[in-house]
Amino acid sequence: MAIRVIEMDPADTFFSARDRLLQSGRGRTVLLLPGRARLLSGIDLVLLRRLADRERLDVGLVTANKELSRQARAVGLPGFANRTLAEHYRPGWWR
Repeated sequence: MAIRVIEMDPADTFFSARDRLLQSGRGRTVLLLPGRARLLSGIDLVLLRRLADRERLDVGLVTANKELSRQARAVGLPGFANRTLAEHYRPGWWR
């Protein structure tokens, strides 16, 4: 199954990410965060995890920001350094 990639813009917020995730439908999806930008705060990651659980979405983050990736994993969202790693990741995607 192919992975859907949603490229985020520095101007995007949790709410725009939520809308784009809901429009993308079911399946594996990653949010591609630009550069070292920090678009999501810790509380947004919790909201993102709740959205994924409620809507039964498989969501991960692709970011070069190691702290954000660590925070994502802490709330149960996979965090990846690049898109290739996300495409080959299996554990945790299946609900």
